[in-house]
Amino acid sequence: MSEPAQTADEALRPWIAAWALVPDGATFTTRFGSHLAPVLAEGAPAMLKVAGSDEERRGGALIDWYGGDGAARVLARAGEAILLERAAGLRSLAGMAATGDDDGASRIICKTIARLHAPRAAPPPDTLVPLPIWFQALGPAAAAHGGVFAGSLAAADRLLSDPREPVVLHGDVHHDNILDGGPRGWLERGPF
Repeated sequence: MSEPAQTADEALRPWIAAWALVPDGATFTTRFGSHLAPVLAEGAPAMLKVAGSDEERRGGALIDWYGGDGAARVLARAGEAILLERAAGLRSLAGMAATGDDDGASRIICKTIARLHAPRAAPPPDTLVPLPIWFQALGPAAAAHGGVFAGSLAAADRLLSDPREPVVLHGDVHHDNILDGGPRGWLERGPF
């Protein structure tokens, strides 16, 4: 018989104690089984996350690699836990889009992603999944369903056969993943 899954509070409690954090809101669990809590770290807003999957742990390594350039700063990371600066500004890209300024919001997204794509001195984490592996399922889908899958497979094969200026791709860019970091500008929120 398997052990029951930990609650968010049970998973987060040891890290809150170890990093001397102060809870600052309700804990929650993502659809990927990660547990999160808004906290204060030395009085500053932060977000504590205990990853619930390998993909979520890889996301933690990636945001750490960004070094706070275009992304939330990593304040601490150990095992499955990561403590991130919490972007607490009041502006919202989704709000901009909803009030008729989606072009402005999209420009902000593009500028933020350009910062994430900027060259870095250190090589990216070795835990990243290469694109040919991400696209493995596309071949069988194209064979079974044709249509858009076949077109997508042809485009992927063409692009992957002649890569240029490779960069780490975000993979989940949208209006709610880039937050107002106040004086630090717009920031990719981190893996949560």
